[in-house]
Amino acid sequence: MTPVSEWYGQWRYLGNRLIRHLFSLYRWVVMVRTIEPGAVAGHFQTPAGEALHLRQATRNDYPALIEAYPAEFSGHLTGSLKARLLMSRADSGIPCFIAINEAGRLCGATWCPPRQDPMLVMALGEQASDRAFEMMNTFVTPDCRSQGIGRVLRRYALDAMARQGYRCVVSYIWYSRPQSLAMNFATGSTLLGEKRQVSLLGWRKRFYSHRVDLSRIGFPALPPLLILAPAGSQRRSLAQCFRRWGIRVRAMDLSTGSGAARCQRMLEQGPHDRPVLLCCDEPQRHLAEALTRGAAMTPVFMESGDLAGEQRLSGPGDTPRWHEHWLTLEQRGQGVLGYWYLSQLGLANQITLWKNTDGTAS
Repeated sequence: MTPVSEWYGQWRYLGNRLIRHLFSLYRWVVMVRTIEPGAVAGHFQTPAGEALHLRQATRNDYPALIEAYPAEFSGHLTGSLKARLLMSRADSGIPCFIAINEAGRLCGATWCPPRQDPMLVMALGEQASDRAFEMMNTFVTPDCRSQGIGRVLRRYALDAMARQGYRCVVSYIWYSRPQSLAMNFATGSTLLGEKRQVSLLGWRKRFYSHRVDLSRIGFPALPPLLILAPAGSQRRSLAQCFRRWGIRVRAMDLSTGSGAARCQRMLEQGPHDRPVLLCCDEPQRHLAEALTRGAAMTPVFMESGDLAGEQRLSGPGDTPRWHEHWLTLEQRGQGVLGYWYLSQLGLANQITLWKNTDGTAS
């Protein structure tokens, strides 16, 4: 890099940093997984038959890491600033795991710094968060992608960190990186929530939420949710809470002719657009069962108590105002509504319920 381009790059970096200090808003999907030591081999063969070797990086590997480090991670960093950033990780002893081919060429890498995040304490408790690390900046070089290298490298790094005493891994992923989200799901991570960072005139604040925007996660064609209940503030509040999860919501009353007709039209849609029916009282349940008889679908009756399948949640289980109980748990940060919706689609294993119900729900 010439002195002129290095000088221009530094000014570009400083200008971008100034803009971020004036105002910026970032949102990350937070995914988590508990781990135990396993037996992941340090060798891997790609579908094309190329042998790869997996190991922890040394300082001798950092020139290749600096050269291969993706622009999406380095942003406006100049070559010297990027080198300084990565070498600071080596100086700090942050574990880095790499995949190299038979010729010794770097094919991918990931870093695993220890992490103590308030979100992990709220969601998982003190014990899990004390032995947690972040898996960050996982990348595969462009000519080695679509061969499963990222997943194998991730599994190897998880096993190596588990043997060092860590028991929980957390990842912060941009909504704009569906490949990273898919890789985390494929290697056993589940949705934990969303982390946001706001900067304004140098002031910076982080916020944590148990909700994620399910419409941007990459799940295939999530169907709408149809809330069947008499009109009123409770129905509006329930619909609003579901919409905060990025779920398409319609609300109607089957006891009215127009409501039943609209529901019938929605049931006649294709299988991907056929809604999940949530009945909020016994009369609505009976009307929905009559309407869907022979339609190969069963309306779900919202009940108190066991809101999350096999897991019993805190709170009274016999209160007659069960919808208020659901809303209370959701507002306290337990995430039951997103969990319940995904469980109706057979995706309950893709999300983690927060243990601390006094967490900061946003």
